[in-house]
Parts: sequence; structure tokens; C-alpha cells
Amino acid sequence: MKLKMIPVQEIKNEEIILINVVKWLILSVIAGSLTGALISLFLYLLHQSIDFIAHLPDWRYVLIPVGLLASIYSIRLIAPAAEGHGTDKVISAFHYRAARIPFLVVPAKIVSTIFTLAPGGVVGTEGPSVQIGAGFTSALSIMLHFSEKERKKLVICGVSAALSAVLGTPIAGAIFGVEVLFVGDFFYPILLPAVISSISSYFVCIALGVPYAVPVVVVPALSAEIFAWCLAASVFFSFVCIYHVETVRCIAGLFKKINLPLPVKSLISAGILLTTVAVCGDSFLGMGEEGLNGVLQ
Repeated sequence: MKLKMIPVQEIKNEEIILINVVKWLILSVIAGSLTGALISLFLYLLHQSIDFIAHLPDWRYVLIPVGLLASIYSIRLIAPAAEGHGTDKVISAFHYRAARIPFLVVPAKIVSTIFTLAPGGVVGTEGPSVQIGAGFTSALSIMLHFSEKERKKLVICGVSAALSAVLGTPIAGAIFGVEVLFVGDFFYPILLPAVISSISSYFVCIALGVPYAVPVVVVPALSAEIFAWCLAASVFFSFVCIYHVETVRCIAGLFKKINLPLPVKSLISAGILLTTVAVCGDSFLGMGEEGLNGVLQ
């Protein structure tokens, strides 16, 4: 009976694959855990700031233009690359700058977001968190002398972990990181590390006491009518999202064309915001959690 000999090269290839898998399992856990801890710190500082200002008298609304101005100048002082929407900046850096993001973007985004949100400025935490996670893992990959391909892989892990940490949605965070950064090309070899990073980040945040709102929503039984409503809602909210994105882009473009000093632009923005508050109430200020929870209850 003859024994079939396995080629030496095939054994070496299997060893290389195994080493690479173990390497990225370890890196995914480390990247996810550290990013989760960083986002936990960001959320803690943010909520502490919001709570502090919320207990001030009604004159606290005057702090809105001050906060907007402080946000703008903090970015210009610390890291101009942090200006704008976090997700767009990360996608641009990923595709056009080999996923190289200056580390100073991390503190700049933390400080500027707190300055904006704490007084009542209306922004989300998802974009800043994505940029924080991407900036941190990009700096980590540069410190470890990773190649461009490895750096992009680690940045995707950071983005997935950051979104998981801020929303408490590990699987959605991983899919977002992989799908969005590759703009439609689902890159399967990175999916497992992204999922591991997201889960690691989520459990670190839970261990550090990050609260996640989990409203009790009654889900009706699936039927043809419910399916039709879901389909119609998906189409409707797709158009709402497109309208929102294009409106924000248009207004941002108009503001850039206005030849006025930054303090004046800040006062104009705050005036529009406070006028809206006077007409519609203040439930949408800050992260808008009060208004959202009111709808779901």
C-alpha cells in the first residue's frame, strides 16, 4: 500500500494561511476592544457634558452659538482633516489616501462633537465615532508598519467596531464597515475580522457600562399587507435619506460661498436653530434621543 505524499509547498501554504488567520483573529479582538474602550470614553464625556448643560437655567440656549464656534476652531486648531461628516472623510481617505488618517483627527473629533452636541447642536454620534475608530486603527496600523492592504483591513475593523460601540449593533456595524468602504463590492475575506472586532467592541462597551436604548416594539405577524407596508416604507425612507443628504450638501455649499466671518456664520446657524426650537420645541436638539424615544413609545 502506497502512502500519498503531500507536497512540501502545500504544507507551507496551509501553515501560512493558518498563521494569517490566527494573526487577524488576535488583531481583530485587539482593534475591537481598544476602539470600544475609546468610543466608551467619548460617549461618557459626551453624556456628562450634556447632563451638565441640561441642568443649567434657560439661558443655556445662548451656549449653542458658542459651542458651534468652539467646534469649528477646535478642529482648525487640532486637525483640519477632521472637518466635515466623519463617514465621508473616512471613505475618501480609504480610497484616495491609502487609508492614512492623521491620529490628531481622533481628539479633534471628540472635542468638536462635544462642543457641538452638549449645548444642543443637532448632529449624530455615528459619523464622529466612525472617524474616531478609523483614525485610531489607521494610526495603529502605521505604528505596526502594515502594508496598505493590511492597513485598509484594520481600518475596516475600526470602523465596524466604532459603529457597533455607538449603536450597540455588532452585526450591522460589521456589514456597514465592509459594505460602505468598498462601495457595493462586498469584500468577504474581511467580513470575519470585522464581525469579531464589532462583537469585541460591543462587549467592552457593555462591561464599561455604556447604556443602549432598547425600546420594546411589538412586531406584527408577517402578512401580505405588512410586507407591502414595509416595501413602501423602504422606498419612502430611501427618498427621505436622499433628500436629507442633498439638502445638507446644498446648504453646506451655500454657507461656504457666503463671504462672512465664522462668528457671524455661527450666529446665523444658531439663530435658525433657535427659531426652529421656538416653533417646534426642543425635543430634536442634541442627538434627538428624546424625540426618537417618544415616537417609539
